[in-house]
Amino acid sequence: MIINEIVEDLTIYNTNIKEIIVTGSVSRDEASVLQINGIPYILSDIDLFIIINRNCDNEIIKNRVEIIEKDIQNKYHTSPFFEISVATIHEDKLRKLSKNIRHYELFNSGEVVYSTSKEKTVNSMNYNSIDTVMLNRLLIERLVKQYEFQTSENEIIYKKIFAFRNILEIGTVICFTFNQFVSGYEARNNTVVLLENELREHITDDEFTNLIAWMSLSLEVKLSPTIKKIDIYSYEEIIEALVQLYNLTYRVIKKVYKESNVFKYNIIESIGYLSFKDWLKLISKKTLFKDNESNLEDYFLIIQNSIINGEKCDDVIKKYKDIKI
Repeated sequence: MIINEIVEDLTIYNTNIKEIIVTGSVSRDEASVLQINGIPYILSDIDLFIIINRNCDNEIIKNRVEIIEKDIQNKYHTSPFFEISVATIHEDKLRKLSKNIRHYELFNSGEVVYSTSKEKTVNSMNYNSIDTVMLNRLLIERLVKQYEFQTSENEIIYKKIFAFRNILEIGTVICFTFNQFVSGYEARNNTVVLLENELREHITDDEFTNLIAWMSLSLEVKLSPTIKKIDIYSYEEIIEALVQLYNLTYRVIKKVYKESNVFKYNIIESIGYLSFKDWLKLISKKTLFKDNESNLEDYFLIIQNSIINGEKCDDVIKKYKDIKI
């Protein structure tokens, strides 16, 4: 119902929109609603990918989406997680998209909710590779998001939910590390279980058991959240598990890739993953941010400590965002 409202509002006056695709948890039927005192609160965000023609001003679309988002927040009970995230692209640039997780999800589980053409874009593209460094940096990115969220949010229940969601992202990294191209949290959790033999080559039996237990609980909280499930563990226990599991995953990908720094781009090797535009961007940044890029492992560890101990690391996060491709 909310999706229909958004589509109708965006397209009723704008004839330059060619296609609207819903991605993320909403398109995969993994969106969540939490009942608090009998009132349903929307926990999921809405990810939209909008294909436009050359005459379209994407700023007009983004400004309109901000108005729609506020209208929905006034009309429904929403949580701090709710937002409408929009990416716009001209139709002639679709095949130049970078090989990242978001674009993989777009073409593998995206749902077209509006189109002016019989040939839907989501069915015409195929992703069979992922930029591995961008994938690995998801570990830093999610910890950055965790740090930023816990320093800005006061409600402990939402802090817990966000930590559970970040534990789920471990499945994303592990699956693609072992070349298992699957979409959605539930499918990735199931795939990690099937990767038991491969994972046990790099981690102990107890670590594997702990990983599966936390990922399973996190999936339950994501798909069918209840106060009872969320309150099984304290926030401190969840955060401790989160950091331990991210360290475990980091150890695994280092061993699989046989790299000392899996966060750092090798310019030559990156040609196969990055778009030409991103590759030029990387080269232009190389001399400016060479030292910072080498320190990404340090950033990874500093952010972990900040999450657990409550120490500030805003300067470190700014440096990470400066070098991010």
